Amino acid sequence: MRDYNEGALQALVLGAKGSGKSTLLAHLAYAGLENGDIVIWRGRSRDFWPRFEPELVKVFVHEHDDLSIWKIKHGTNQKQKINDNYEIIRYKNLNEIMKQLEPGFIHVLYEPTWTTLDDELLAITNLEDIDYPGTFWWYNAFHFLAKRVDARWISLIIDEVDDIVPSGTSGPQWRLIEVIQHSLSEFREKYVSLYGSTHDPGHIDFRVLRKFSAFIYLKGSIVPKFSMMKYKTSTVGLKKGRGTIEILGEGYGGFTFTDIRRDGYSYAIEKVWKGPAPRRMLKKKGLMQEILELAKEAGSMKALEKLNEIREKGEVSERHYHRIKSKLRLLQEGGM
Repeated sequence: MRDYNEGALQALVLGAKGSGKSTLLAHLAYAGLENGDIVIWRGRSRDFWPRFEPELVKVFVHEHDDLSIWKIKHGTNQKQKINDNYEIIRYKNLNEIMKQLEPGFIHVLYEPTWTTLDDELLAITNLEDIDYPGTFWWYNAFHFLAKRVDARWISLIIDEVDDIVPSGTSGPQWRLIEVIQHSLSEFREKYVSLYGSTHDPGHIDFRVLRKFSAFIYLKGSIVPKFSMMKYKTSTVGLKKGRGTIEILGEGYGGFTFTDIRRDGYSYAIEKVWKGPAPRRMLKKKGLMQEILELAKEAGSMKALEKLNEIREKGEVSERHYHRIKSKLRLLQEGGM
């Protein structure tokens, strides 16, 4: 049973290639079903989910994408399209998806190949209203899940979570990952259990990494420096099917898990965008550009007055406000 007083857990599965990360995530999906959770699995091109029983799976694909699910005999190029084995649901937006999520199913969500950001995210981040790569859709999804008015428990499972929150980002993605950071702070009380996986914790943005409350170590995993585990190299000796779970502030211990059925086939998913060409030209000026152009036309003082008006209305974050103000100062000093 879920403990509504304790709230949800955010756990990161770490391990070398072939250590069983995807298999363990599959076990967590089955556990979510048994607990009565709404189980969400992020779909990828090479994925584990076709090994689930078809009657347990609902596949969601954007209305502008065509999805083909292929079953391929090991050692051959013989492939069979198996779309008809699954319930495939077309969606326009997150609201449509949420209406069709229910306990008893593993909901495989494929992000659109191209996506826009919700108006609220555009306002928070001051980004441009253009089309972004599909992985950006998950920033909308995390923000949506964190703000929803709903007491149902969700198991959100994202293999290779560093696709969405990679380290070393800059520009738009840096600001959007900050939204993920804040969303994860809300997930515990919004009953969203996030289970992600990656090979190396260094591949994940440090702001997000510190938001995980539990770490699951499989063979060859790299233990974060802030872990309380005494012997951080002990994961090298783990056998396949064995792991160590650490809940920060509480301790750690070992566990075992079994393999999931294999049927002698590989599975591949092809997703092809059939919608309009992505908008790569900016539809509107960013606030930074608008203020700097005003400074060149009317002077830095006028631009600063405009910036302060926008700040008083709450239409710019404090961080972005000070970034623009610094640019104005450089312009005034002749440094730009």
